Amino acid sequence: MRAIASAAGVSPGLVIHHFGSKEGLRRLCDEHVVSALFDDHFEQNSSGSLVRSLAEQAGAASAGIDCVARMLVEPGTGGDELFNRLVVSSAHRLAAGQEAGTIRSGCDTRVTVLIVTVCELGQLVLRERFGSALGADPFSREGGGRLTAPTLDC
Repeated sequence: MRAIASAAGVSPGLVIHHFGSKEGLRRLCDEHVVSALFDDHFEQNSSGSLVRSLAEQAGAASAGIDCVARMLVEPGTGGDELFNRLVVSSAHRLAAGQEAGTIRSGCDTRVTVLIVTVCELGQLVLRERFGSALGADPFSREGGGRLTAPTLDC
């Protein structure tokens, strides 16, 4: 809290007064990150992958990606909300693909949505390692194409 207060040019007491605790500050920051990610993404492209959008906006080692990774790994409502919203986003894309005939129906849709969401998050958080093992950036046309069929093949 002292480092945060110092960087903001205020006293630690003022930070505690405003946010209540370190956890309160983290919760508000997490809420801001989730809101900003979704608002920015859906203003620009409501049908695309949020994870792909994040990858395009930031390099693998960016602070935003680090924040998303921390939120998803550590217990807390921010990570829960982020993950749940990503699952809903994936479900919408899967349903649109099934309706358009580009994705086969008949699989356990809920499990498919979870697999797609977790696979995309893995690609984002482990992008450099994933790309090295795959031989292509997982968010490039080549890498994405190679990953899509096996992920959705039921």
